[in-house]
Amino acid sequence: RVGGHVDKILLWPLGGMAYVGHSDEPRTDIFVAVCGPATHILLGGAATAALFALGIPWDWSYINPIGRPVPPYWVGYGGYFLINFINMNAMLMAFNLFVPAYPLDGGQLLQALVWARTDHRRGVVVASYTGFAVAVLSLIVSIAVNEALFLGLALFMLYAASLRLMQLDMEEGP
Repeated sequence: RVGGHVDKILLWPLGGMAYVGHSDEPRTDIFVAVCGPATHILLGGAATAALFALGIPWDWSYINPIGRPVPPYWVGYGGYFLINFINMNAMLMAFNLFVPAYPLDGGQLLQALVWARTDHRRGVVVASYTGFAVAVLSLIVSIAVNEALFLGLALFMLYAASLRLMQLDMEEGP
């Protein structure tokens, strides 16, 4: 138990988001923000164990979040699936934890770290405006490379960051 409460859970094609009531201290928010990407480490570890059980050798390209994994030619469909599953989890963990856009866990972590140094309001404002900047940059990139899924994610980040600022103004006033 870390405190707080869950208001609702949103599931959508790229994952999901839990709308939770904040606890009284940033330490618990940091813990919750890190637990999301930690699940990708657990899933990738289980897939790696299955990979070793199949006798497939390890290669660091399997966890390269930027490049494509290079499986041996003889792995078959099961090995190919596991290698791509490991790569996908490494990519999701890196994106979710290290991109400081507010609705993502990286933005939640930024908000909690700023809150720990200052106050809750400033943490939300810094994380939301950082989320706006990341979302606008993502919009530009998605339009430049003609990527509709990335465009949808950027629009969602804009929406979630603005919603959080409006929620903060309703809770504490402008």
